[in-house]
Amino acid sequence: RAFRIGRGTPEQEDARVEASEQAMWACLLLSYLVLPTVSMTQFRGLNCVDFESGHAYLRVDTSVWCDPEGSEDFQRVLWIDVPCIAVAQMFPILFAVLLWQRRHRLNPGFRSETASRRKRERDDRLATFSFLFNDYKCSRWGFDVFE
Repeated sequence: RAFRIGRGTPEQEDARVEASEQAMWACLLLSYLVLPTVSMTQFRGLNCVDFESGHAYLRVDTSVWCDPEGSEDFQRVLWIDVPCIAVAQMFPILFAVLLWQRRHRLNPGFRSETASRRKRERDDRLATFSFLFNDYKCSRWGFDVFE
């Protein structure tokens, strides 16, 4: 192997790459497990309920009137909650991009599903993202993100 200036020995580079892949896997898995709860809580915070008086109030805090033009409290909720929702929804987009970039490896395209799955399972470059597609057929690699 050729040495790269400033990168260390090939063994150090391999260890760095492996540590990076493990950290990526841990971060992706954590976001995959936390995202549904966070998203549900954020959207629930914008749920309004109508009362007989004709006014709508936030279900989680009935002191906040659901009128974007007339309620400063509701405007504050929107200014805080909407960007948080946008950031949280970036994770499914990230998952989709990561899988899309590897789509040819995820579905090798053999006639046999068994042969395609075997090739996919042997591909070390996919191990980091395996929790996103392992339960699906090779041709259905994106179902977990797009469904």
